Amino acid sequence: MKALSHFLIVILYCALSLSACSKKKNSSLSENKENIQKASDKLSDKTTDKTTKETTQNDLSSDLGLSYEISDANIEIHWKTANNPKVEYEIIAMTREKIEETALNWADKDTVTTLKMPPYTMPLPNEKTSYHIYMRAGLDKKYSEVAYLGFDFTPKSSSSELPKILEISHKIEKDNVLISWKSNQPQTQGVVYEVVVIDTETDTPDWTQATQVEAVSYAYPVTGLENNTDYFIYVRAVKDLPGDQTIHQFKYTQLEDEDEDEEEEDDKVTEFELKIIAANQGGSDTPPLLGSAYGCNLNSQYGNFPGLQWKNLPKDTKSIAIHMIDQTIPWVHFWAINIPSNVTSLPEVELVDVGSIFSNIDGAQNIELRASSYGETALGYQGPCPPIGQEHTYAFEVFALNQEKFENIPTSLDQGYSAFFTDIIINNTNSNVLAKAEALFRFEQK
Repeated sequence: MKALSHFLIVILYCALSLSACSKKKNSSLSENKENIQKASDKLSDKTTDKTTKETTQNDLSSDLGLSYEISDANIEIHWKTANNPKVEYEIIAMTREKIEETALNWADKDTVTTLKMPPYTMPLPNEKTSYHIYMRAGLDKKYSEVAYLGFDFTPKSSSSELPKILEISHKIEKDNVLISWKSNQPQTQGVVYEVVVIDTETDTPDWTQATQVEAVSYAYPVTGLENNTDYFIYVRAVKDLPGDQTIHQFKYTQLEDEDEDEEEEDDKVTEFELKIIAANQGGSDTPPLLGSAYGCNLNSQYGNFPGLQWKNLPKDTKSIAIHMIDQTIPWVHFWAINIPSNVTSLPEVELVDVGSIFSNIDGAQNIELRASSYGETALGYQGPCPPIGQEHTYAFEVFALNQEKFENIPTSLDQGYSAFFTDIIINNTNSNVLAKAEALFRFEQK
């Protein structure tokens, strides 16, 4: 019985020992598992920090690939963007000399532009300009190194497309200096002229202070001009971009009050004037519209001549030339030269033949007639003839010449009569033109 009790005690002790060992082993395993998890979490945090740092560095790369493109109205700056939409790009654009990056003031909100996406746009300048573009990427108050782009912009030359100012003239009046000029083209839609007047001591004109006009004349007020002082007049044509400038020098002398003697009155220059008789006026802001009888139609190839009247020819006038041109195209319709200087008008005529305009003029046999609208060898007046449904503006021009008769005038376009008139009269190559008067009118083909 004692032996059995002893045996049971031994078995119970062993069972208790095994239970204690099992609990100790499980506790150790649990601790190890917890330690492994902590190490894993710590490693994960370090990896996350490293990944975030690398991502930020990639987002803030200074390799922005700066480039520029020229559009019709702007210069566009482009760059490579990061995948992170939170990245912002700060830009400083300068047009002076390149400066050191350390001198850039990124806190100046007046010079710094912040964008999230390209492009950054700048208006096209009117003159050659050097650009310096600085950019940096920013995220969470951290910034990349500064990227730089430098380039020069030169506007396309517009001198071949714009009217060229051939000459400038002036006339001093009591309250104004009347400035007028001639160009190698008729008035073109969208073209304006800029005028600057400066004293001869000033080196260059300030075109930002220019006066813009659409006509080929401008009354410059004498206020501010000093008596007996030399001045420069600058004129240029502008359409989007400016053309070449032309200079004219004059001396301003203040006019006396109205107590001039008779001799001064006799020498006073009166403006050469021209009017169209059929329009009953000449030279206005809106040219008159002539009726259908004065242009080509089904019954007449030429149309009636509207009649011209002029006055105040210069005293040294030896002969007269007349020109009619379609300013809308332009297209020459009529040339007449060697008209006697005592002629002051041409009557309104229903044309029977091309020479009937001058039939009652003494010396008509010397008058040379040319036209090109209806054929290269057509002689005489050719009336306005725009396409059906269109309205064109035309100009009659009368020239006072210092030569009584011009010889050897070509008889056709092939022989060069158009070039002859352009050279001798329009461009005044030989200084034969003393003065010119102009009258405009409109004609619509219905």
